[in-house]
Amino acid sequence: MTLLIILALAGILLIIVEIIFIPGTTIVGFMGGAMSAYAVLKAYVQFGSDTGHVFLMSTIVSMGLVLFLCLHYQVWNKFANTTTSEGKAFENLDLEVTIGDKGISLSDLRPIGKAEINNKTYEVQTLGEYCPHSTALVVVEVTHHKIIVQPITQILIV
Repeated sequence: MTLLIILALAGILLIIVEIIFIPGTTIVGFMGGAMSAYAVLKAYVQFGSDTGHVFLMSTIVSMGLVLFLCLHYQVWNKFANTTTSEGKAFENLDLEVTIGDKGISLSDLRPIGKAEINNKTYEVQTLGEYCPHSTALVVVEVTHHKIIVQPITQILIV
């Protein structure tokens, strides 16, 4: 009987883990349900229907009680990551970089890569062309979140 109780409690624990901690995987929940169901079925077979009914009801009540306590005391909050990121990407680029600023590519631009403009490193984009590392660049367009550059050798003077 002790083995059946341990098996039923392990099944209940796996179901709780599925519901609270790793929802959506279903494998852990199915394993827990199968373990609990096997323990209840074994109790019916080994000890008869009266003991089986008591074991079934105690398993259901235990499952409900443990689930209620977990939800009531919000145990998942002890494991949850509650920090927030305050960083922002590319804020006010139009104030730091202007059209006509010159720079140099720090990586290959295919068409996106890193470049140094005004002694600061930015992620930049070309108009589709490939620029190898250490290419001289000029800024041709700046938005709030994107810097468009061209190699200096490709600038057309009209």
